[in-house]
Amino acid sequence: MTKTLTCAALLCALLAASGCPDDRHDLQCVESQECSNGRQCQFGLCVAGVDNDTPVHIELRPPNGSALVAQQLSDVSLAAGSSVEVTLMPSVIVTGEVKQAQTNERRSGTLTARAEGEIAGLPHLFAGKSNGSYSIAVLPDRQYAVTFRPDNDTLPPHSFVWDTSVSGTDGVPRYDIILPTTKTLNGWIRWQDGQGPKGATATAYSLTGARLTTTSVAGWRGYFSLQVPPGTERVQLRVQAPPEGPHFATFRTEVAVPEHEDQAVNVALKPPQALMPVTVGVLGIAPDEEPEGLGEVDLSLTLADTAGEHSVSATTNAGGTVTMELLPGLYTVDVTPNDVASFTSIQTTITVADATPTTPQLPPAIVLTPRPVLTGTVRDDAGRPVNGELTAERRPEDGLPIGPNQFKTEVIDGVFTLYVDAGHYDLKYEPLPQTQSPPHWVVGHLVDPLDPSSLTRHITLPPPGVAAVRVNTPQGEWLEDVQVRLFAAGEVPDLLQYGAGYTDAHGHVSVAVPFTSSP
Repeated sequence: MTKTLTCAALLCALLAASGCPDDRHDLQCVESQECSNGRQCQFGLCVAGVDNDTPVHIELRPPNGSALVAQQLSDVSLAAGSSVEVTLMPSVIVTGEVKQAQTNERRSGTLTARAEGEIAGLPHLFAGKSNGSYSIAVLPDRQYAVTFRPDNDTLPPHSFVWDTSVSGTDGVPRYDIILPTTKTLNGWIRWQDGQGPKGATATAYSLTGARLTTTSVAGWRGYFSLQVPPGTERVQLRVQAPPEGPHFATFRTEVAVPEHEDQAVNVALKPPQALMPVTVGVLGIAPDEEPEGLGEVDLSLTLADTAGEHSVSATTNAGGTVTMELLPGLYTVDVTPNDVASFTSIQTTITVADATPTTPQLPPAIVLTPRPVLTGTVRDDAGRPVNGELTAERRPEDGLPIGPNQFKTEVIDGVFTLYVDAGHYDLKYEPLPQTQSPPHWVVGHLVDPLDPSSLTRHITLPPPGVAAVRVNTPQGEWLEDVQVRLFAAGEVPDLLQYGAGYTDAHGHVSVAVPFTSSP
């Protein structure tokens, strides 16, 4: 891939070729006198300054049906009055057959090829299907970590490395996949009386947690047989109850894979348990108001003790209650109201007693409090209120979020009101096109209901700059409908997207980005 800076006359050439300015995407200005606040019209956008030092990463995704594949540019410096010209590299078509080593039988399945991208944190990922043979387009001159997962769920995945410089007799890169001889893990899963839970499933996982193969437990003695990759010495075996009883918690146990197929393993099944009707109530308690039952609240329950794994999801009725069939044990409960401008999401626990009751159990009601409200203003670099959309996205350090991990609201006349849960958020402002403002991120804002100062955030936008990108095919022709995504470069905690657009009939797109003046 190459990148070339072209002169400002490119805009004139594009406008002359296109005729009417309205034919261009996202055209906000034609001449600088249409811009206010001393801004200049560059590539159809009113922007500040003459030298924009904002670095960006660029990802380009060709339109569906194109023979080209997604490509990347890293740390591109923008300069006012110039565009970034990108000539896409031709893709390489890798072909081959997929066969089983033991039988030479052709195998169908899915291939995924992964390589490090030019943009850190954004790898190249290409996928294709095999019906015994395959053809998949990738970028040339690099190695790929490839995984083939057979459509047959009883066969394990196979991972290997592609070198796309390897060519077949016709010059086309070719890589025939020979699935290696597998190892067999077989044995019995059964109760103390020797009976097996016919219809239960047994799934083998690697010790890193990757799923390998799944099979059903067969016959009254609970026989199972699994194929695992060659060289596998130990696996985690996950045993799950059949849909129609007997009921028991899903459990994992680590087992050694025998060296010889005539050796088998025995797995002692934990005793079956009766499902118990349990009614759970959810109350909302707002200041100076009577408690009320909350309908349309999603509950996700996960058995959290040594009995094993058991998960149930349900939604409360209009009265704020729901009755579920549960196994005995301690459950972690994720509670998420469907109305985001309502009560906060929480994680709590409930315990289901071990004795079978004659009436449904009634654990203590789950109590929710109103969501914190984050308010504030958004103004441009001249202090004027702007309109758009504000998104609060939960930060990764909060772990798996309880409830929504993203909240949105409109910014009207520069003012926003956003109901969120407590936690760390990245705030992203996306302007309306007519505001001529760049998108803007506020990273790591903490919302703490006990800290009133955290419930207000005033945002001042940087001046707008422009990323003007022109995309050519390998033959030098303009390429239309390429999605151009721009990401923040430099010292940022995560990959943050500035904005996106699609190239027009002349291969050109202009996207507003923050402006950074030259030193």
